Amino acid sequence: MKVFVQRVEALRSKLPAAQEDGKILVGGPSSLRRLNANGTWDTNFNPGPGGGGVYSVAVQPDHKILVGGFFTSLGGQACRCIGRLNEDGSWDVTFTAETLDAGTFTGDECGIGGFKLSRI
Repeated sequence: MKVFVQRVEALRSKLPAAQEDGKILVGGPSSLRRLNANGTWDTNFNPGPGGGGVYSVAVQPDHKILVGGFFTSLGGQACRCIGRLNEDGSWDVTFTAETLDAGTFTGDECGIGGFKLSRI
């Protein structure tokens, strides 16, 4: 599946983000972590990111996790600003997106909050 990224101001998805199983995704300037439903850290969930932080997350109906922010890798894979993880935090190998250069965006623009994802 190919995905293209289109800038849309109306689409907003911020942190924290709840998963169907009650776990909560939290991110910031240098991490993306997950809390278990009981409030303890999920020590098995550690997808990065590398080279920056996470500022937007959206959990899809299929439980995959869209991640946006200023980073150069996610889930052990090189990517810029946007990526998708499987529910367990591993990189979703079926996801492709246009390469984004974090240096050309400011504020919330380089993240899911400023982009619309569409299948082609």
